[in-house]
Amino acid sequence: MCRVTQSAALLPHFDIRHPKGVAELGIVDCYLCGKPLDGKSEPDHIIPKTVFEKHSPNRPTLPTHWRCNRDKSREDEWFRFVIALMCSASSEAANSTFTQFMDRAIEQARESAYVIGAPRESLREYLLARTILNPGPNSPLSFTQGGRPVPLIGLDDENRQRLDNYMRRMCQGLYLRNVPGATVTPGEVYAVQYAHAQVTGQNSEIPTTAMEFVRESLRVGSAFVQTWRPRVTYVGSPTEDPDVGFIYVELYAAAGFLAFFGPEINNSVPSPRADTGGGCPPSTGPGLQSVP
Repeated sequence: MCRVTQSAALLPHFDIRHPKGVAELGIVDCYLCGKPLDGKSEPDHIIPKTVFEKHSPNRPTLPTHWRCNRDKSREDEWFRFVIALMCSASSEAANSTFTQFMDRAIEQARESAYVIGAPRESLREYLLARTILNPGPNSPLSFTQGGRPVPLIGLDDENRQRLDNYMRRMCQGLYLRNVPGATVTPGEVYAVQYAHAQVTGQNSEIPTTAMEFVRESLRVGSAFVQTWRPRVTYVGSPTEDPDVGFIYVELYAAAGFLAFFGPEINNSVPSPRADTGGGCPPSTGPGLQSVP
């Protein structure tokens, strides 16, 4: 039986049942496009390496086509700052990442006012900021619930769909990286921001459902775990069928993403609202870092 000991739970990084090498997984297809890995391939960081602290050990990778990896790198940059924005209200690490990004974007905006025909590469952060920070009339940066202010980062439909697609691929990749013989395809992802759920109750069933699966998989010894506190933690588990299982990814102890694979397990999933809400929790929330 596999258990998280009290001493291990205090470590900034540890692995449980995480295969050390990719060769034993039997990967034959690129998880980004689904096509066979013939020709030149290179490892892709399933979770962008820029989300981690420098020199974080054993970050999960999978082999991908060279071109697929290059295309994903552009999405990695976008994702890094969307997540940092969503979690910046309560996470020092996320706030630092986003503040540095915004400082560069503002400086580029100032420079662009004086340079006619400035190359797009020199305005990268500025243009990315304009893409992300585009709240509509119904997307305030904060609101009040029961007399309590709640930070709210509203994503427009395009960015919301983009985040959903990105997390589908991330959850699929992490599952494939940890379950030998699995051939799962991206499934639906249920997202929650903890502080928003705590105050409004919206999507509060997602972390509750996730923790039930997490505790049971830890109890029976089927769970795979990797954590790099305080930025990244994920837990998942297959059933007897490697293509039936779940994974829960927690970022900055502030936002959770739950994915299920296989029709049998998916039938037990609640039907949360698609809105991911907004805001960030205090450092101890209802997510993975509070699991005993």
